[in-house]
Amino acid sequence: MKEKLDRLISLLLELISMYQGIVKLSQNKRGVLVSGGNPKELELITKQEEVLILQITKIEKVRENIIKEIITAHNLNCETLTLTQIKVLANSEDAERFAQISDKLSAIVTDLSALNEANTKLLQQAMNFTNFNINILAQHAADPIYAPQGQPSKPAQARTFIDQKV
Repeated sequence: MKEKLDRLISLLLELISMYQGIVKLSQNKRGVLVSGGNPKELELITKQEEVLILQITKIEKVRENIIKEIITAHNLNCETLTLTQIKVLANSEDAERFAQISDKLSAIVTDLSALNEANTKLLQQAMNFTNFNINILAQHAADPIYAPQGQPSKPAQARTFIDQKV
């Protein structure tokens, strides 16, 4: 049992490290968005986030398997265990480590949630600004209402640079 808990602690610490990496990338993303930075920079950051998320997914699967092993070893009637429930099963030293891990994960999730919300708002503002500029560039000049007497009205020259939204 001690072996499984140690493996679980090791995996959770690895997850914390990866989530901290995602927080740093989100902070970088916010900096790029605020400065109106290069879209390639934003794309690079997003690709780095995707790599971390794939690694997290793999570790999560291993973590879930360890949780199932712990459930089986203790003959528990549940599908999964929370860190709080695992603390009850662990000795006092491991329980303290799980408490620290739980606190770190909660803090990281809170930070990441706030960053994601801010980045979402910044992206939305950037999209609104881009759409506004596209609409300005794509506007057609209005036809004149009155033409000089005896002359047909000429259609106004269109001022378009872009013929459609992307």
